[in-house]
Amino acid sequence: MKICRLALVALAFLALTSPLAAATSAADDAFLRTLATSVEEPQVTEPIEGFGTPAPTPRSCSISRDCGDGNTVSCVGNYSCANSIKGVKCDSTEYACPNFCAMSWSCDECPNYVSTCWSLTGDCGVSNSGCNGRPQRCICPREPQYP
Repeated sequence: MKICRLALVALAFLALTSPLAAATSAADDAFLRTLATSVEEPQVTEPIEGFGTPAPTPRSCSISRDCGDGNTVSCVGNYSCANSIKGVKCDSTEYACPNFCAMSWSCDECPNYVSTCWSLTGDCGVSNSGCNGRPQRCICPREPQYP
């Protein structure tokens, strides 16, 4: 009995609301049509200074280094500037001091081990005398001690 009453109430509700729904949808369609015909073309305006995304600015760096002999090396890079063994390096390109030199030697005590030194001033020793006024030193690596 309760099921029949619920069914009757539901049918009555549908009967009353369906003409209202049709009228509402027709009114909505008419309203949307008036909006579509009254839309104006958007006006193009110039951007306001100080607002929006800023323009990208290129990054750059520069570096200079005193070689110690009266010469200086320098460079300008877009992303990387650093001192190097030979002088300076910018964007993977190395700029050496004009008198840069390097030397290597080995000692009788440890013939399989090579020592190396370098100088920005060109003061590399002749016949194993050392670099930058320092004497050549033979320092052999420690051999591992096994039990």
